[in-house]
Amino acid sequence: MKKRAKIHRLPNENGIIWSDVGPYDNQLALVTKETEHLSGRPKHHLYITTDDEIKEGDQVFNSFNNTVYNIVDTTSREILSRPESIIIDDVNSCPDQYMKIIATTDPELNLPQPLKKFIEEYCKVGGIDKVDVEYEEIRTQTYGGKVFLMPKVTSNNEIIIHPIKDSWTLDELPDLLNRFCNDHSLHRGLQITDGMIREWLKKQ
Repeated sequence: MKKRAKIHRLPNENGIIWSDVGPYDNQLALVTKETEHLSGRPKHHLYITTDDEIKEGDQVFNSFNNTVYNIVDTTSREILSRPESIIIDDVNSCPDQYMKIIATTDPELNLPQPLKKFIEEYCKVGGIDKVDVEYEEIRTQTYGGKVFLMPKVTSNNEIIIHPIKDSWTLDELPDLLNRFCNDHSLHRGLQITDGMIREWLKKQ
């Protein structure tokens, strides 16, 4: 399955993307061995976030101040003395303000990375705000074999990203309709609303 994700570009002195590389604002380029020593242009890292449940040990993006935090403790407010950290209670009190980071180009976060091909496309088009990320079911050996949805990663620990699809060809419609009917089999005999169809299409 796919899940909608947001992409944030934040300044970082060790970033892999140059900004303002041309005569117009927001032109982007990958940092290379030939250009990494240059100065005068800001570097950035990418942070990909979703509305996944946030737990201790996660990294989160604060949309209010464009800052990345570590969730390191659930009770102790002494942790607030560390500017890069925040407690889970504060995150839960402002759920619309924090988003879980599932992947990043910043190696210090020790998270999966986006494919280099996607980063190149991101720079080519001048930035991408939203994508669909592929997820898979993971069954744990504990907690009674509970099933979790996790971002699917390649053997190189890279997430699988898809552009947001908002149109389909005539040849794609039969398969699309069959999948919709299978996913909504419990609604047979009941009215299918426009809202249900639109929400389902967002996940395709």
